[in-house]
Amino acid sequence: LIGLLQAILKIFVPIAPFVSLGGWLGYKMGRDAAGESQQRNSVARFWSVLVACLFTFVLLPILLWLPLMALFGRRKIFSLE
Repeated sequence: LIGLLQAILKIFVPIAPFVSLGGWLGYKMGRDAAGESQQRNSVARFWSVLVACLFTFVLLPILLWLPLMALFGRRKIFSLE
């Protein structure tokens, strides 16, 4: 389990600042480009839906998968031998 967490951290830690900065800059540019109140609300709604979807379909499955791997490990369910 520790090795798995280290592997995940080695992948995500180097790219996390760039992804966060890119998301923040995109949000700010979208807010600046939107002139009217309705357009600003649409931009804010888009980014909130995007973050919610990323959490639901990417981060949450990873967080749920880690305890399952700790409990069950790498068992062979099907054996072709």
